[in-house]
Amino acid sequence: MKIKIHILLLTCLFFFSCAQENKKSVHIENQKISSKWIGSFKFTINETDKDWRAHQEIQLKITEDSIAYSASGFQIYDLFRLSSVEKNGKLFLHFSEALENTENSTLKETKDFGFISLDNGKYIWNSPYLNTRFSERGPELYVLKKN
Repeated sequence: MKIKIHILLLTCLFFFSCAQENKKSVHIENQKISSKWIGSFKFTINETDKDWRAHQEIQLKITEDSIAYSASGFQIYDLFRLSSVEKNGKLFLHFSEALENTENSTLKETKDFGFISLDNGKYIWNSPYLNTRFSERGPELYVLKKN
């Protein structure tokens, strides 16, 4: 009986380990990024707020083979590498890795950085991560300023 229990436990551990390994390997590597997305973008969350501590500067630096995301403000510093997939005229973004030990609790809730679309010359970012991390009013769309 003890042998059967040990075999059962080992089998469960094996399947659990395999399931965890599959979750780790799901990350999407960047495809070559189209030239319309390449550049440096930024905007400030709560830009019109009178309290400077509410301001959060968000930056994206997109090259043909990498994307760097940064957020800075009062008691905030994030620096991440993102992966991307271009589909249906949109650039979909996903967390890839934290740089400089900038992991945060929001990453436990979502690693979905949403997508950027180009609408009449405006870059619009729909981001579940940003909404979870910074928006108290609920989902928002962010207009990126291209440098």
